[in-house]
Amino acid sequence: MVQKATELGVARLCPWAAERSVMKLDAGKGRERAGRWRRIAEEAARQCGRAEVPLVEAPVALAAALSSVPSGHRLVVLHGPGGAPLAALGLEEAPGVALVVGPEGGLTDGELAACQAAGALRGALGPRTLRAETAAIAGLAVLQAVAGDLGG
Repeated sequence: MVQKATELGVARLCPWAAERSVMKLDAGKGRERAGRWRRIAEEAARQCGRAEVPLVEAPVALAAALSSVPSGHRLVVLHGPGGAPLAALGLEEAPGVALVVGPEGGLTDGELAACQAAGALRGALGPRTLRAETAAIAGLAVLQAVAGDLGG
């Protein structure tokens, strides 16, 4: 996911610890894993000729991830039924978009409520059930297409 997100032009990756995450990382393991992810991002940036490597952070709590979204950026949470298609959310004029993708088991009611309290729009990627990493890449690709960054 880090490699493909880098290729798609993401500026920042902020992994967060979801209640239903399969992989649980303590702080030390999280920093170690973030170092590996940074190396992957650096290599991906080099391979695709990208001048800037995205910032890859160590895993944080959801509240910290939500509070770190830059002012003015739109926050979108991908969460199953009830979300609007990303292309219909009116994101074209936003200076940036922060995309929240949950774990394979989906967001808990509390996590979804936290996203909505932070002002997140609820987005969807159609009727399919996607793995977490597929949802992240598909969401990024749709957002890039909406922004006109994929030749559209």
